[in-house]
Amino acid sequence: MLNAAIVGLGWWGKILTQTLAKSDKITVVKLADVDADGGGAFAAEHGIDFTTDYSAVLADDAVDAVVLATPHSVHEEQIVTAAEAGKHIFCEKPFCLNRASALRAMEAIEKAGVQVAIGHERRFEPPIMDALALARDGKLGALMHVEANFSHDIFAALDDTNWRLKTDESPAGGLTATLIHLMDLSINLFGQPDRVLASVECHGGVVKNGDTLTAQVKFETAARHRSTRLPTHPSFPASPSSVPTAGPRCVTRRTFRHRKAGSSPPALRTERLKQSNTRLRHQCYRTLNVSPTLLPVKRPIQIRRSRSSATCRCWKP
Repeated sequence: MLNAAIVGLGWWGKILTQTLAKSDKITVVKLADVDADGGGAFAAEHGIDFTTDYSAVLADDAVDAVVLATPHSVHEEQIVTAAEAGKHIFCEKPFCLNRASALRAMEAIEKAGVQVAIGHERRFEPPIMDALALARDGKLGALMHVEANFSHDIFAALDDTNWRLKTDESPAGGLTATLIHLMDLSINLFGQPDRVLASVECHGGVVKNGDTLTAQVKFETAARHRSTRLPTHPSFPASPSSVPTAGPRCVTRRTFRHRKAGSSPPALRTERLKQSNTRLRHQCYRTLNVSPTLLPVKRPIQIRRSRSSATCRCWKP
């Protein structure tokens, strides 16, 4: 059993706490948040020790790992100090907001010899797992292109003071909230990115940090990814893609369609997994050196400087 502290008790930190209450692999032994009243009340309701002091979390010998559900800009420092304290780390995506931060955080992790994972829970959606399995088995032919859209209007209802709408916390519009999942899927499929061209604009003024985001990625394999994120559009999570030997396939949260040339596309509906629990369970497996059925392998993903792209580097677990 892994004893963890959840840091950050916004809506997602609370979901993680409630989800892990039934886990047989991870026990939440401490909660932390800057809001003493709200965080303290939530912790008391669940009978878990609470603090507003992150350093107290790191000094607690009963805590094996930290789960960071905090604003993006504080990830770097929280990861570095957690690694220095010998705590394993599960960090909500994005890992960091720029290359320099990611490199510093990874240097601290590698120096301390602790485990780290990033919160890409969409990897554990049954349709996504089905699609990746077919691709890796060669049943989809030569992979050429992913056309992706992950839009919803949830953030349009947020107050302007919410950190998720701040340009210093989410500088690329909806990339860090949803579109990052489809980027992660393409990296899983295609491997090393080579060039990136992205644009974020603000047209309607409802979402201040950008309401229209488009991105194109060219990979070293010559495969391409093109994606769109509209944070004022009704929910539309999907990822159709193309290969030469088969027609379009559509991946949504519960439906997977695979159409070969000349045939009708069957729709395979699957029940949604508790991905927040599943991804944390796999982090626990990593930390305890147990081999689960599905375990993402940590490897570096780099985006190098080219004529049309900025330099950055990130890691996926």
